[in-house]
Amino acid sequence: MTTPDAPLIAHVAVDVPLPHLDRVFDYLVTPAQADSAAVGSRVRIRFAGKLRDGYILALDHVTEVAKPAPLERVPSPEVVLTPPVAGLVRAVADHWGGTFSDVVRLAIPPRHATSRGRRAT
Repeated sequence: MTTPDAPLIAHVAVDVPLPHLDRVFDYLVTPAQADSAAVGSRVRIRFAGKLRDGYILALDHVTEVAKPAPLERVPSPEVVLTPPVAGLVRAVADHWGGTFSDVVRLAIPPRHATSRGRRAT
C-alpha cells in the first residue's frame, strides 16, 4: 500500500547489453523531473558508476528497493518508446535470445529529432 506522499518511481530499462542485467531497474523521480518523466521517454541514469541511457517503462509509487538512486536527468519529455513497441521489443528479444537493449537500439533511432520551432526554407 502506498501513501499519497510516496515518491514517484521510474521502472527503467537500462541500455546495457549484458544478458544477466536484462531486467528493469527502479529509480527515484525527483520533484523537478516529475513533469518531464513519462512512460516511454529517454532518461540518463547512473548505473554501475557510469552514466547510461535508458527508457522509462512504467511510473508508479511502488519499489522493492530500500533507497533507489535518482534519475540523473530526463533529456526530453517526448515519448519515443510506446508501450506496444516496448512489448514487441521484449517479445523479439525473448524469442531470439537477445537482450532488450540490443533490440531497442534497432527499433528506436539514437536521436529522435523534432521539427518544433523549425520552418521550411
